[in-house]
Amino acid sequence: SSHTVLPATALVASAAMDENLRSRLQERDAARRAVRAPQLPLRSAQAEHAAARALLDSIEARIAADDARYTQRPDVDGTPLVAKASRLERLAGLRQAEAQLLAAELKLAQLEAAQSQAAQSGSSDGEATAADKAKRDKELAAASKALLAAEVERSQAEQACQDPTLDGSYTAFSPKYPQRSTGRRRALGQWITSRHNPLTARVAVNHIWLRHFHAPLVESVSDFGRNGDLPSHPQLLDWLAAELMDSGWSTKHIHRLIVGSAAYRRATGARDAAPWLAVDPENKLLWRMNTGRAEAEVIRDCLLHCGGQLDTTMGGQGLENSESLTTHRRSLYYSFYPEQGGMSPLGELFDGPDAGECYRRTRTVIPQQALVMTNSQLVHAMSVACVDRWLAESAGQSATSRAAASPASASPEAASPVAAGAVEQPTEPFIVHMFEHILSRAPTAAERQVCREAMEKQREILAKSGKDQTLAMRGAQESLVRALFSHSDFVTVR
Repeated sequence: SSHTVLPATALVASAAMDENLRSRLQERDAARRAVRAPQLPLRSAQAEHAAARALLDSIEARIAADDARYTQRPDVDGTPLVAKASRLERLAGLRQAEAQLLAAELKLAQLEAAQSQAAQSGSSDGEATAADKAKRDKELAAASKALLAAEVERSQAEQACQDPTLDGSYTAFSPKYPQRSTGRRRALGQWITSRHNPLTARVAVNHIWLRHFHAPLVESVSDFGRNGDLPSHPQLLDWLAAELMDSGWSTKHIHRLIVGSAAYRRATGARDAAPWLAVDPENKLLWRMNTGRAEAEVIRDCLLHCGGQLDTTMGGQGLENSESLTTHRRSLYYSFYPEQGGMSPLGELFDGPDAGECYRRTRTVIPQQALVMTNSQLVHAMSVACVDRWLAESAGQSATSRAAASPASASPEAASPVAAGAVEQPTEPFIVHMFEHILSRAPTAAERQVCREAMEKQREILAKSGKDQTLAMRGAQESLVRALFSHSDFVTVR
């Protein structure tokens, strides 16, 4: 009927009730498709080509409209570009719907031709013929349904092209955000940092205190609720939280208060500690500074710094954590992520940062930590570098002394590290230098005696193995450096 509006179908009542007429109409439509069948492949290919061209024109127009809208150049009028983008986008949708309609019609015509050919050829197996016919009927029904849906899409695309209300609207490639915010995020931030909500300031102060004193004021740093621990110094926590809010949330002000306090300036060890240990063994009253273990990143950077190999270049691209033992950039530039393999080799042993949370580093003591500080490739390389630096400095000092005493005796050969190593180096200055360089303190008399005996014993072992006195002494020096790297003071913050 001429009153048909897709996807509905309007039929005269007398025709709708006449099954014979309906079958004849279906046969007519099939015959028309059979007549057009030889041309359908070409028409379908041409429609797909036209749809592709229309899509390309639409994309170019939308890009030009986006540029005009987002750049907001005064010399470019974006209104015509937006109208063109809207028109070409709807036209591309129509061409795509036409291509899909022809493709659906082609598929239905091919299925009808196959069914007609099968009906004419017949089959000797009646059961197989019935099964094949049922399969073909199912495919024909699906193809007819797809053809009807394609006709509906084409009708809707035609209506969209003729709809004046859609002029000036198109699908942008990227979202355009309003120039003015709704203020919801600002309101949320003001609510979180309100003086009526001291929880935020208390949590922040607790984290800052933890980083300075290696122990928090509230032990449960991730839980300040009823299930959490009570603060060890509640008045101190509240005072620091009030100072943080009164200073305009200046963390620098809190840092200055903490590092300028008498509690922060106390030593980690006390001479007359017995009375305090009896009263407060856990140092809750802060009668001394807490000792803390250096982070995995600090340990690695200290090893490289002692060997003079740390690359202090600032900025640049991040590196994979698997390269942390073969490259010498600061640990800050190596990646950490929560998935498997997200930590460096040292981070896995020395409790590296957990990228999934940032509350508090765990502290574990395992045998592998001592092994890696003794036998790892990085430790061996840095021990060699430390000895090389000391030999070079000793050679330079010796050359300067000889030049001051007799300028003619100072030759370049005598100032080289190789020449310095050719003579036996004094043990005492080496021990003192390495303690100050690696542990940042002078050795005690007992430590000097132990180091001298250990170096002498190691030198004798290497000499008996066939090495000359120079190489034996160098091996003993490297052995002492590795022992100092394994010292608890090297990985302890005091």
